[in-house]
Amino acid sequence: MGSPHIPLRRCVGCGTQFPKRELNRIVKLPGGNVEVDTIGKLPGRGVYLCSQPDCWERSLQKSRVDYALRTRLTPGDRQHLLEYAQEHVRTK
Repeated sequence: MGSPHIPLRRCVGCGTQFPKRELNRIVKLPGGNVEVDTIGKLPGRGVYLCSQPDCWERSLQKSRVDYALRTRLTPGDRQHLLEYAQEHVRTK
């Protein structure tokens, strides 16, 4: 028997592939709000970021998250995501 399938996703910040469970998902909900999907099951278009603070900052600064979600993040959305990263993303 083979090993179980592990879904991979690519971080939009660094472009590295990781197992899906190791990444942070940001989702644009059907209503247009942008949130961090802590359970990984919210409906809507999603984008993945690894746990490197540089990836979060670079992705938000260069609008990579905007592009991947096919939307424009509001300044409030950006601030909320940066605050989440500061509180929950590991630092090296």
